[in-house]
Amino acid sequence: TVSKAVCTTLLRDELGFDGVLFTDDLAMRGIRQGDEPLVDVCVRALNAGCDVLLSCTEHSEHPALLAGLGDALASGALSAARVAESAARVRALKARIARSAVTG
Repeated sequence: TVSKAVCTTLLRDELGFDGVLFTDDLAMRGIRQGDEPLVDVCVRALNAGCDVLLSCTEHSEHPALLAGLGDALASGALSAARVAESAARVRALKARIARSAVTG
């Protein structure tokens, strides 16, 4: 989930996967490094190449996560180009689902 070598180099570059890459639940303690803030895990996952971030248990943190991701964009810890790549993949998936529902 947070390994660029796996998410980008292996999956996308070597295996040619161009679909949407979802994370596991980032709120799980197994993925965090010590007391690492959840937003830092989210930034690491996006930078690794994930497109959709899942935080399934710590719902009260979602507004702070969004603000933190905005801060990461503003500081350069997360690039707008990287976020745009993910947004494009998600939009393409939504379009494919919509077409499938119509042609069902």
